[in-house]
Amino acid sequence: MCTDAVCEFTLVVRYAWTMTHTGSNGKVNGVKILTNGSLQVKNSVFPDVDGPIVPMEEVITADGVQRNVIVVNEQFPGPTLEVMEGAQVVVTVVNNLMREATSLHFHGMYMRGVPYMDGVPYVTQCPILPMHSFTYRFTAEPAGTHWYHSHLGSQKEDGLYGAFIVHKTGSALINGRGRYNNNSAPLTTCKITRGETLRFRLIHAGAEYTFRVSIDAHSMTVVANDGHDLEPVQVQSILVFPGESYDFEVIGDQPSGNYWIRAQTLWAGKGPDVEPEDRLQEVKAILAYENAPADEDPMTIMETCTENSPCRVLNCPFPTFPQGSNTECVYVSDLSSTKEYSMPDESEIEEYFFNFGFQLGSSVNGRKFATPKKPLVLKAPYDVTPCEATCETHGCKCTYIAEIPLGKTIRFVLMNLGVGGEHHVIHLHGYDFRVLTMGFPDHNKTTGRLISQTSDIDCVNDNKCNMASWNVTRPNLNFNRPPIRDTVVIPALGYTVIEFRSNNPGYWFFHCHQSTHLASGMAMVIAEALDKLPALPYGFPTCGDFTGTEELPSGGGGERTGAAMEHSATVLELDSTQLIIIVVTSAALSATISLVAFNIYQLHSNKSKTPGTPAAPQSLEDTVLEEDGAPSMKEDGVYHENAA
Repeated sequence: MCTDAVCEFTLVVRYAWTMTHTGSNGKVNGVKILTNGSLQVKNSVFPDVDGPIVPMEEVITADGVQRNVIVVNEQFPGPTLEVMEGAQVVVTVVNNLMREATSLHFHGMYMRGVPYMDGVPYVTQCPILPMHSFTYRFTAEPAGTHWYHSHLGSQKEDGLYGAFIVHKTGSALINGRGRYNNNSAPLTTCKITRGETLRFRLIHAGAEYTFRVSIDAHSMTVVANDGHDLEPVQVQSILVFPGESYDFEVIGDQPSGNYWIRAQTLWAGKGPDVEPEDRLQEVKAILAYENAPADEDPMTIMETCTENSPCRVLNCPFPTFPQGSNTECVYVSDLSSTKEYSMPDESEIEEYFFNFGFQLGSSVNGRKFATPKKPLVLKAPYDVTPCEATCETHGCKCTYIAEIPLGKTIRFVLMNLGVGGEHHVIHLHGYDFRVLTMGFPDHNKTTGRLISQTSDIDCVNDNKCNMASWNVTRPNLNFNRPPIRDTVVIPALGYTVIEFRSNNPGYWFFHCHQSTHLASGMAMVIAEALDKLPALPYGFPTCGDFTGTEELPSGGGGERTGAAMEHSATVLELDSTQLIIIVVTSAALSATISLVAFNIYQLHSNKSKTPGTPAAPQSLEDTVLEEDGAPSMKEDGVYHENAA
């Protein structure tokens, strides 16, 4: 862990293969798993001759199946970076991926004063080309459990991610380890002593599926979400969606032995009368007490939920479990932050409605996001696809940018209405927010199945619901220490209301964190106080299309001209197309990818209005953020904004 005022890291990313071993002579061989769990090199020349046994730590086992992955500093997933709150973080990313560009987003970081360090290609920077590097510089805030990941294609699912822990004053994985088809691949073991309290830092770095996380015979006391402290709440399991994080504590109060740590996907069948199908997938780790048998799988079973002892599940995106399941929901909106919150003055609130769904394809308010051809943080002319007035009714693909004013309380009503019926998990860059309430659809109280979308929202006689408002009255909102988050679920056929303060000028990506939804266009940009943007660093990379002229440069040699130098922009656009193909082809692997990319981090503790489409952004001035013009962040770090 770095405890210095300035923490410098270099992250080198490259391709690698799981279930392979590099010998001392540099030769790479495949390995196989023996019945006793050992790893043996395959003899490709003489298949009948056994190869040597190799150490487990020298092989990326993943789930025991060979596939292409991305490693960071030779680790899968990437190394955990730990710094102190307020530290200046300097991270140099070296791209040794020969076939594709990359970027790095530090999920949950404010990036205050340096919005161009947010790591979103063509929004805040040009992608990092193969064999090039980019250095990110920012202040580590807020404290808590965060993570870093690529924001290009399916690189995150292939391994380009890692934990980023910001301490206020270690790390194990279902951590790149699991089992495919019940093979004998090694699993992660988390050690605990009787009477000890163990703190877990849980990060979902997967692509699509929700996981229900539990530990056999042990309750979980949740103490933080998305890096922000909560009043403790005890549950038996947590539903965690892509992009979310939770801190929870477990007390070693059971007999010595090994216990399963489980992460199960959810599946209940489709349609109102279809019986659930046997399509659950599960990834495991082991909670091992001191002196418990080593290298021995647990024999434990999941806790049985009874009428007298019902199970509590955190983060339900639906109204209720079926009657008779003896399972209770604890909604995110019911959690309590440890920090106070004052109800804002109504005159300061600007409210906007965003519908994330599939009414007109994967979109926000009917607009599928079209990536700019050069970063928005660069000066005009901007190379964006404008949004037409007919987008909300007929749909379109455009660069959807919603501008919000500085120094206001912003309230977003995030809806998930119309076609689709899937939950969406939404992440807002550059801010955190308070979750004021969640609205659910009408449902069958016996079966738990959904009947019709929420009646709280008026879709204005439009089933696409891209121009919505409250239906007569607004529901009650919770201002009594509502939880602070940067990522939140929108229930299918329901809504979630969030609120924050607009005090961070910049272009901030706002998107669904489910990879296929994002790749298909479920994203937009929130733009705040564009006249207050800080100046770009000297030499900040640029990119864009090159058309040239019919005139050829005179002379046959010498240095390359400026026009010739810009030819790399054409290659960059080709890379972008290739990345889209990668997303499509890997979408079918999302189940396996999600399982491989699921992380648990442990640390010992001694404590038991629908916005219209704005005109093209105005030219940015090279000015530094004005201290007098921007209100300071409140102590609780919450931002309240209004999109215009």
